[in-house]
Amino acid sequence: MRTLRGLMGSDVVIIGAGSTGSSAAYNLAKRGYRVTVIDKRGIGQGMTAYSSGIVRAFYSVREVAEMALYSLRFFQEFNKEFGYNAFTRTGLLVVAGDYLRRNVEMLRELGVDIELIDHEKARELIDMETNQGELIAWENDAGYADTTMVANAFAARAKELGASFIIDEARLSIGNGEPKVVTSSHGELRGDKYVVAVGVWANKVLPMELPISIIAEKTIRVKTDKDIPIIFDTINNFYLRPEGASSALLGDLDPGSSIVNDADSFNPLDRPGMDEALKYMESAAKRIRWALNMGFIDGWGGLYDVPPDWMPILDEPIKNVVTCVGLSGHGFKLSPALGIMIAETIEYGRPRSFADIFRLSRFKELINIRSKYAQGILG
Repeated sequence: MRTLRGLMGSDVVIIGAGSTGSSAAYNLAKRGYRVTVIDKRGIGQGMTAYSSGIVRAFYSVREVAEMALYSLRFFQEFNKEFGYNAFTRTGLLVVAGDYLRRNVEMLRELGVDIELIDHEKARELIDMETNQGELIAWENDAGYADTTMVANAFAARAKELGASFIIDEARLSIGNGEPKVVTSSHGELRGDKYVVAVGVWANKVLPMELPISIIAEKTIRVKTDKDIPIIFDTINNFYLRPEGASSALLGDLDPGSSIVNDADSFNPLDRPGMDEALKYMESAAKRIRWALNMGFIDGWGGLYDVPPDWMPILDEPIKNVVTCVGLSGHGFKLSPALGIMIAETIEYGRPRSFADIFRLSRFKELINIRSKYAQGILG
């Protein structure tokens, strides 16, 4: 079998060219590493393509909020690095219980532009019903970004810096104690280090089993004809994300536990029916008066790769193999920070710019990130 190491001269071989893998390639190439990226679907064509693309600093785990704030600012200044804009600021309205207060206090300490607002101000932002005892927060700088545009921007800049991208199916194999990437059409790829950033395909690509479940979720596109912010309603379990001035994406904040056994058997283009769309719209109608009048346009499905605590696994579980998987729907919005963390793990053995809390060993040590670190809600 042919080996591409001599031809490609790779220091690092990355499996996965979604937002995370492409960000890793960009950050490694900037540091002078020779990088080869392989993905059987192409750049940003896995679950990245079906992400809602919401970008916000609003997290309850302080260490993750720091990553999210860095990433938000990166998206805000995207044009400076890549020459065009991929981010749209809309603001984020969050409705929750009393625990929202300490969440907002923590985020303000970090420098997030967020505040608690009264019910009258919330109704000015969007015509909605509120109830006594509910708290409402407004994150001013939140918005959404074009997911495939971002992944391709990372990849294009990585290519300019010498990275190579290959479309092919690949898996990691261990032979004589040494890892290698086995592909369908390009022989073996070898590097000094490897990165696995394949999301829901992690346990198909890795020669070991990680504690990851695959959970399905649906996104509904609706016609609104209104200029609205992003809405997170933790009480009625829905989010609404504007898409321009006339439509929006609607989905569950907590997709529940619709387990999928095989990611390859899942068809994201399996369009939800009207009955399914109405369930989402009925959830939104508990908060927003006009939600049942939203016109159903279309929709699609997506998959989350979910560890027990819904937080990433960023570690080196096999010598010279760094995994960044189990992103649980956080991956795109955190991709600028995750790319840095992967590059630092390759270079130094651990992340330095952000907290090193995502090691695989936490599950044996019974450390639940959300319960140990969280100060409020939504991870």
